[in-house]
Amino acid sequence: MGEMTKTSVKYCRKCKYSYNHSQTEIMCGYYSKTGLRRGCPIGMCDKFEKKGRKRKVKLK
Repeated sequence: MGEMTKTSVKYCRKCKYSYNHSQTEIMCGYYSKTGLRRGCPIGMCDKFEKKGRKRKVKLK
């Protein structure tokens, strides 16, 4: 959690709370993942947390 930041789709894609609603639409899933309301207006966000990188599985 941090300070209020003006958001865009590119910014939201990097957030761990985002999910793909459809092939072209990205939605904020903060409520569904935490059970808490965001409390910030659309287009502004203070809940951004960067996604962790997925590990690649090595095939033997």
